[in-house]
Amino acid sequence: MIVKFLKMLSSRVLIIILLILIQAIWLLVSFTKLTMHATWIQVVLTILSLLMALVVIKKDENPAYKIGWILLILIAPIFGGLFYLVFAGHRPIRRMRRKLEEGKEKIRPHLLKEQPLPEGRAAATMRYIQKYGPYPVWQNTETRHFPVGEKMYAQMLKDLKAARHYIFLEYFIITDGSMWQEILRVLKQKVKEGVEVRVIYDDFGSLGRIPDQYYKTLENCGIKAMAFNPLVPFVSFAMNNRDHRKIMVIDGHT
Repeated sequence: MIVKFLKMLSSRVLIIILLILIQAIWLLVSFTKLTMHATWIQVVLTILSLLMALVVIKKDENPAYKIGWILLILIAPIFGGLFYLVFAGHRPIRRMRRKLEEGKEKIRPHLLKEQPLPEGRAAATMRYIQKYGPYPVWQNTETRHFPVGEKMYAQMLKDLKAARHYIFLEYFIITDGSMWQEILRVLKQKVKEGVEVRVIYDDFGSLGRIPDQYYKTLENCGIKAMAFNPLVPFVSFAMNNRDHRKIMVIDGHT
């Protein structure tokens, strides 16, 4: 019981939560003290909040995101605008987007050229994906639907064992359980057979489910791995930029 309690206290999840709470409380106390000592600071911050509300309204962003910030600014006019400036900065997100765009530029020449789209209701969706993905429409493809995860899992193992060239995995959550251990066993065997194996998992999604810096464990097995957007214990909305994909690619055909 004591060992379990100590393990919980030293867990990465708890440490990150505590550090973020300490930072948030410290910022709130600092702002409160500032406004108590000078009325003009209150006036400046209130004007700032009104300006920030106008900036948010004007921005071409997700309406739900905009409404959330506008509500916060209106509820707390003294701190709302300042909170927006501190926490809604897109510098880390832009940096991440730039890195992703650089990756896309390398891939783009290898994509199929735009294909003629069929007529009908699906054409608009295909056109959207082709333009903004940009993921061209492919012909002669086949899709199989699995009604339950167990049946899909059995097929996943079968396809993994049949891999000859490469296996790419990208998942929001990896949990160190019986399912993953069986997949990992196959991946290790495939590495020994000369198959290239790469894994991307979301750091926040897998938080508390696998050991910290789990990518190093995978690299020791010969698997190229990385944790997407590692969670840093700092008050920032950049941590909300997550990799929600659930993709397994085998030899370019599965």
